[in-house]
Amino acid sequence: MENAEAAAQSKVIDSKAEVERRKLLADSDAQTARIAAAASADNMKLNAAANAETIRLTAAADNERLQGEAAVLKQNPMLIQKIIAERLSDKLQIIMVPTDGRNFFASDVLRSTFAGGIPSSNPDDADQDNAAPGRRQAQILKTK
Repeated sequence: MENAEAAAQSKVIDSKAEVERRKLLADSDAQTARIAAAASADNMKLNAAANAETIRLTAAADNERLQGEAAVLKQNPMLIQKIIAERLSDKLQIIMVPTDGRNFFASDVLRSTFAGGIPSSNPDDADQDNAAPGRRQAQILKTK
Protein backbone atom coordinates (compact mmCIF):
# COMPACT_ATOMS: atom_id res chain seq x y z
CA MET A 1 0.00 0.00 0.00
CA GLU A 2 2.81 2.29 0.66
CA ASN A 3 3.99 1.86 -2.90
CA ALA A 4 0.56 2.75 -4.18
CA GLU A 5 0.38 5.84 -1.99
CA ALA A 6 3.88 6.88 -3.02
CA ALA A 7 2.98 6.38 -6.69
CA ALA A 8 -0.22 8.40 -6.23
CA GLN A 9 1.68 11.22 -4.51
CA SER A 10 4.31 11.12 -7.26
CA LYS A 11 1.59 11.46 -9.92
CA VAL A 12 0.02 14.38 -8.02
CA ILE A 13 3.39 16.10 -7.73
CA ASP A 14 4.12 15.46 -11.42
CA SER A 15 0.74 16.83 -12.47
CA LYS A 16 1.21 19.94 -10.28
CA ALA A 17 4.65 20.44 -11.80
CA GLU A 18 3.18 20.02 -15.31
CA VAL A 19 0.44 22.58 -14.56
CA GLU A 20 3.03 25.00 -13.20
CA ARG A 21 5.25 24.47 -16.27
CA ARG A 22 2.32 25.11 -18.65
CA LYS A 23 1.37 28.22 -16.69
CA LEU A 24 4.96 29.53 -16.95
CA LEU A 25 5.04 28.75 -20.69
CA ALA A 26 1.73 30.60 -21.21
CA ASP A 27 3.04 33.60 -19.25
CA SER A 28 6.24 33.55 -21.30
CA ASP A 29 4.30 33.41 -24.59
CA ALA A 30 2.04 36.28 -23.48
CA GLN A 31 5.07 38.37 -22.51
CA THR A 32 6.71 37.65 -25.88
CA ALA A 33 3.52 38.69 -27.69
CA ARG A 34 3.33 41.94 -25.68
CA ILE A 35 6.96 42.78 -26.46
CA ALA A 36 6.46 42.05 -30.18
CA ALA A 37 3.32 44.23 -30.27
CA ALA A 38 5.11 47.09 -28.51
CA ALA A 39 8.06 46.83 -30.91
CA SER A 40 5.70 46.82 -33.90
CA ALA A 41 3.86 49.90 -32.57
CA ASP A 42 7.17 51.71 -32.00
CA ASN A 43 8.29 50.80 -35.52
CA MET A 44 5.06 52.17 -36.98
CA LYS A 45 5.43 55.41 -34.99
CA LEU A 46 9.02 55.84 -36.19
CA ASN A 47 8.01 55.23 -39.81
CA ALA A 48 5.14 57.71 -39.52
CA ALA A 49 7.43 60.32 -37.97
CA ALA A 50 10.03 59.78 -40.71
CA ASN A 51 7.38 60.11 -43.44
CA ALA A 52 6.01 63.28 -41.83
CA GLU A 53 9.51 64.77 -41.64
CA THR A 54 10.12 63.89 -45.29
CA ILE A 55 6.89 65.63 -46.27
CA ARG A 56 7.81 68.69 -44.19
CA LEU A 57 11.27 68.92 -45.77
CA THR A 58 9.89 68.46 -49.28
CA ALA A 59 7.25 71.13 -48.69
CA ALA A 60 9.85 73.53 -47.29
CA ALA A 61 12.11 72.95 -50.31
CA ASP A 62 9.19 73.46 -52.72
CA ASN A 63 8.22 76.63 -50.88
CA GLU A 64 11.75 77.99 -51.13
CA ARG A 65 11.97 77.09 -54.83
CA LEU A 66 8.61 78.72 -55.59
CA GLN A 67 9.56 81.89 -53.71
CA GLY A 68 12.75 82.10 -55.76
CA GLU A 69 10.83 81.60 -59.00
CA ALA A 70 8.27 84.24 -57.96
CA ALA A 71 11.03 86.76 -57.26
CA VAL A 72 12.64 86.10 -60.64
CA LEU A 73 9.29 86.37 -62.45
CA LYS A 74 8.51 89.66 -60.68
CA GLN A 75 11.82 91.06 -61.88
CA ASN A 76 11.29 89.90 -65.46
CA PRO A 77 7.68 89.03 -66.41
CA MET A 78 8.73 88.13 -69.97
CA LEU A 79 10.12 84.89 -68.56
CA ILE A 80 6.56 83.58 -68.33
CA GLN A 81 6.27 83.77 -72.10
CA LYS A 82 9.68 82.14 -72.45
CA ILE A 83 8.65 79.26 -70.17
CA ILE A 84 5.46 78.74 -72.17
CA ALA A 85 7.44 78.80 -75.39
CA GLU A 86 9.93 76.25 -74.06
CA ARG A 87 7.12 73.92 -73.03
CA LEU A 88 5.54 74.20 -76.47
CA SER A 89 8.85 73.97 -78.31
CA ASP A 90 8.76 70.21 -78.73
CA LYS A 91 5.29 70.44 -80.31
CA LEU A 92 5.59 73.69 -82.29
CA GLN A 93 8.17 75.84 -83.92
CA ILE A 94 7.81 79.27 -82.39
CA ILE A 95 9.13 82.80 -82.73
CA MET A 96 8.92 85.24 -79.82
CA VAL A 97 8.71 88.90 -80.76
CA PRO A 98 8.18 91.90 -78.46
CA THR A 99 4.99 93.73 -79.40
CA ASP A 100 6.63 97.14 -79.19
CA GLY A 101 9.45 96.08 -81.50
CA ARG A 102 9.21 98.91 -84.05
CA ASN A 103 12.67 98.12 -85.35
CA PHE A 104 11.93 94.46 -85.83
CA PHE A 105 12.42 93.62 -89.50
CA ALA A 106 9.30 91.45 -89.78
CA SER A 107 6.81 93.64 -87.90
CA ASP A 108 4.83 94.34 -91.10
CA VAL A 109 4.76 90.64 -91.90
CA LEU A 110 3.55 89.79 -88.42
CA ARG A 111 0.87 92.47 -88.53
CA SER A 112 -0.38 91.21 -91.85
CA THR A 113 -0.37 87.62 -90.56
CA PHE A 114 -2.54 88.49 -87.58
CA ALA A 115 -4.77 90.92 -89.50
CA GLY A 116 -5.00 88.65 -92.52
CA GLY A 117 -4.36 91.59 -94.79
CA ILE A 118 -1.62 93.29 -96.74
CA PRO A 119 1.38 94.75 -94.93
CA SER A 120 1.02 98.45 -94.27
CA SER A 121 3.76 101.04 -94.51
CA ASN A 122 1.64 103.73 -92.84
CA PRO A 123 3.24 104.77 -89.49
CA ASP A 124 -0.22 105.58 -88.06
CA ASP A 125 -1.12 101.88 -88.34
CA ALA A 126 1.93 100.98 -86.29
CA ASP A 127 0.79 103.32 -83.51
CA GLN A 128 -2.64 101.68 -83.48
CA ASP A 129 -1.12 98.21 -83.31
CA ASN A 130 1.03 99.25 -80.36
CA ALA A 131 -1.68 100.77 -78.16
CA ALA A 132 0.26 100.07 -74.95
CA PRO A 133 3.89 100.95 -75.71
CA GLY A 134 4.89 100.68 -72.04
CA ARG A 135 3.87 97.06 -71.81
CA ARG A 136 5.92 94.32 -73.42
CA GLN A 137 4.36 91.05 -74.38
CA ALA A 138 5.44 88.22 -76.59
CA GLN A 139 3.70 87.01 -79.67
CA ILE A 140 3.92 83.31 -80.34
CA LEU A 141 3.61 82.27 -83.94
CA LYS A 142 3.14 78.83 -85.29
CA THR A 143 5.49 78.23 -88.15
CA LYS A 144 5.95 75.03 -89.96
